[in-house]
Amino acid sequence: MRIIPRTVSPGRLAALVAGLLLLGASGSVSFAQEDTAVLRGFVTDQASGAPLTRANVVLQDADGIVGAAAADGDGFYQISEVAPGTYQFVVTYTGYETHRDTLRLRPGTRTLSVSLQPTRQELEEVTVEAEREVEDAKAGLRRIRPADIETLPSPGPGSDLAMYLRSLPSVTSIGDRGGRLFVRGGTPSQNLILVDGTPIKKPFHIIGFYSAFPADLISDADFYAGGFGSRYLGRLSSVLDINLRPGNLKGYQGRAQVGPFVTSGRAEGPVDRGDKSLLVHYRQSLIEWTGPEVLSQSTPYRFYDLMTRLHTQGRKSQCSFTGLRTYDRGRVDPSRPSSFRWTNTSVGGKCLAFGSGSSQKVYVTFGTTHFSNSVETPDRDTRSSGTWDTHATLRIEEPYSWGRLRGGFWARSTQFDYDFTGTFRRQRPQESFDITTRGFLGAEFNIGSTITASPSIGTQFPVFWGTNTVEPRLRLAWQPGGTDRTKITAAGGLYRQLLDGVTDERDAGSTFLAWLQTPQGKALQST
Repeated sequence: MRIIPRTVSPGRLAALVAGLLLLGASGSVSFAQEDTAVLRGFVTDQASGAPLTRANVVLQDADGIVGAAAADGDGFYQISEVAPGTYQFVVTYTGYETHRDTLRLRPGTRTLSVSLQPTRQELEEVTVEAEREVEDAKAGLRRIRPADIETLPSPGPGSDLAMYLRSLPSVTSIGDRGGRLFVRGGTPSQNLILVDGTPIKKPFHIIGFYSAFPADLISDADFYAGGFGSRYLGRLSSVLDINLRPGNLKGYQGRAQVGPFVTSGRAEGPVDRGDKSLLVHYRQSLIEWTGPEVLSQSTPYRFYDLMTRLHTQGRKSQCSFTGLRTYDRGRVDPSRPSSFRWTNTSVGGKCLAFGSGSSQKVYVTFGTTHFSNSVETPDRDTRSSGTWDTHATLRIEEPYSWGRLRGGFWARSTQFDYDFTGTFRRQRPQESFDITTRGFLGAEFNIGSTITASPSIGTQFPVFWGTNTVEPRLRLAWQPGGTDRTKITAAGGLYRQLLDGVTDERDAGSTFLAWLQTPQGKALQST
C-alpha cells in the first residue's frame, strides 16, 4: 500500500509541536504544585555504581502496593501521582539484597537514589507486573539484556550482540560475512542503529558473529522489528537503540581475553570516585593469521573496534560521552578478488536531567559520525562513498494523571561524498550537503482497564529540498479480562525515509553501500 501524505506548512506544524511541548512544560509546574507526590532517583550497584536496569521499585501501605516502577537503562525510576503519606519503600533486584525503608512523602517532588549490595543468596523478588506489562509486551519490540546475549554460544571470547540478533526470526543475513542484517525483508540501509542516541551506519563486522558491541559493554538495547513510534524517524524497517554501560565508579578493573579468532582488552575505573568513571575497550581480529591453520582455508579478513566512555553521575542528572571507532577490511567471497573496506568514527554525548520542582525528564543527545566504505578490484575498478553526520536532539517526557506525554526535536546535517567508477560510470568525485529537522509528539494512556493506546505523530523537514513529511503512528495493547495472562498488541502508521543506500543488487556478495539523498520529493515510504 502506498500513501502520499498531504503536505502542510512546516512552520505551522513545527509551531504546533512546539506549542504542545511548551504546554507540557508549563503543565509540569502546576503538576508539581498539586496535592500529589513524585518519587524518583537512580538504582545502582553499590560495588561498581553501574545502573541496575529493570530493578523493581515499590511503594506500599497497609492495603498493598500504591505505586511501582521499573528502572530503565540508565537506572532511573519515577513513581508519580502518589497521595502524601507514609509508605514502605522497597527496591529489589535478582542477586542483590533487598532495600527497605519507611518514607514520608509530602506534596511535590522528592529525589531518592538507592545502591544495592550484591548477595550470593537467591532472594524473593517483588515483581512490578503493571510496569512490565506496559513496557515489555509491545508489537515488534524485543528488549535485550546482556544476560540474553550470553545465552547463545559464540566463537568467543565473550558473547556479542550481532550473534543474538542473527538468532531472531525477523532477522536474516546473506551467509556469515559482510556485516549486513536484513529485517522483515528490508535492506540494511533501512535499519536505524543508535548508540547512546548517536546514529551509526554499519557497526557490524565483516565476520557476522561480531559487532562493536560485546555483551559486557551493553546496559540494555531495544530492538524494533517494525511498528516503532514517531520518536524514531527516518527509517522504514527496524530500530536498534543501544545503551552502553558506564565504567566502574568505585574501583579499578581490567580484563584481557584471547580466542582463536579475536583478542580483546578492557580497562575501567573511577576518575572521580563515585562521580566519574572511564571505560576503554579494544578488540582486534586474529582470524587473518589463525584461520588457515584452524579452518584449513583462506580467511582474508581483518577488523577491530575501539570504544571509550566517560560517565558522570550526579544526584539529579547523569551524562556520558562516548567515542567509537570500527574498521573492517577483507574479501566477502574468498574466491573473488574484490576487497571491501568500511570504517565508522563517532563521538557523542547523552545527558539525562530533571529539576527539583518538576516531574519532567529531559534527554539531550549530540554527536558527529563519519562513515566510509569502498570496494576495489584487481583491475582498479574502485568505488568509494562516505557520509559525515552531525546531530543534536532534545527529548522531554512528562507524566500526568491520565498517562504520559513525550515530545522532542532533532536536527541533523549530513555531507555526502562518493566516487563511482565501473558499475555507476562516474568520472569525478561528487559531493552534496543536507540539513534536516525533525519533531515528534506522542502520548500513552489507558482506555478503560484493558486497552493501552500510544498514538504519536512526527515530521521531517529537509531544509534545502523537498517538502516536509507527516507521519502518524499508533500502538495498541489489549488485555482481555484485564489480566496479564493474555495480551494482544498491534502497531502501524506511516513511515518515510529521506536517505537511501544504493548498492549493486545484481551482486549478492557485494557489501558496498553508497548513501545518497532520495530524489527531490521522492522519499521512500512504508505503511
